[in-house]
Amino acid sequence: MAVNLSYITLFVGDFTECVSFYRNGLGLKVAHESPSFVQFRTGGTVLALHAATDSSRHTRGLNLHFDVPDLADAVTTLRARGVRFDGEPKDEPWGAKVARTTDPAGTVVEIVQWADR
Repeated sequence: MAVNLSYITLFVGDFTECVSFYRNGLGLKVAHESPSFVQFRTGGTVLALHAATDSSRHTRGLNLHFDVPDLADAVTTLRARGVRFDGEPKDEPWGAKVARTTDPAGTVVEIVQWADR
């Protein structure tokens, strides 16, 4: 089972200021942008910023996203290794199937299979 760290999402309180820092300050190129979400290309890994809200389920401020070619196979393998998932994998509206877990420190970890890859 191959897993690749594809992107990291930071949940930020001052979304506009943080986007400006990464885009204008560091000079990162925008790969995708919406009113509350921006992805920056940083070479092999994408840095995503997401506007944090009081109702956000993301309490640690950070998500890690690992791409796999076959999510069902990955979930079976990871469960056999003792990884517990928050629920069953589900199709997301942005074109991916996702299984979510948390590491021992509470960081959200998403195992992702993209529909178009």
